[in-house]
Amino acid sequence: MRALSTTTERLLVNARHVGSDLNHRTSVQLAPVLLHLVDSLVHDLVPLMAAEETVVCPRLTPSLGEAISRDHSEVRDSADQLAMLSADLQGHLPRLRNQKPLGRALSGLVDRLERLLAHQLMAQAALTAAYSTSELKVFDVELACCEAEARKQTVLVAWPQVSATTAVVLRSRPDLQVAYPISLAELERQGRGVD
Repeated sequence: MRALSTTTERLLVNARHVGSDLNHRTSVQLAPVLLHLVDSLVHDLVPLMAAEETVVCPRLTPSLGEAISRDHSEVRDSADQLAMLSADLQGHLPRLRNQKPLGRALSGLVDRLERLLAHQLMAQAALTAAYSTSELKVFDVELACCEAEARKQTVLVAWPQVSATTAVVLRSRPDLQVAYPISLAELERQGRGVD
């Protein structure tokens, strides 16, 4: 279960670093750094959060489990916001004219990651006190399995500079009032009515 807090802590350090460098980089320099941060959030943290929701949260007190679930939602929202802002950087002037939205987004991400990390450490302490070492090892195996499954379902939206082999599009989700990424293969399967 240490992987949860270790990954969150690593991303927190990265987000702080990007935020502190904000005034010292051009948009051309900043775009790939932000894209790397968003990519790390999506590929490293989001699958772990999904596993945490499945394995850890049900074993916690309702208030702590709900707090962690809320943190997950807020971190995902921050990742989405940063993804949109970093995509907007691609066509801007060498020096950003208005860094406030990006600064607020990074600050919000840092706050949310700090809150998530605090809750994860509380959960880790609670589970360590409530369960035996052998039970905790079983939880770790369950976490790894759930993370692997969540990783299969996690897709990062393709950025403007995409390799020739990448095939991802955005599909409208009117019920969520957002777009979501879907592979072209999945889109084709849905079009044929095959699940």
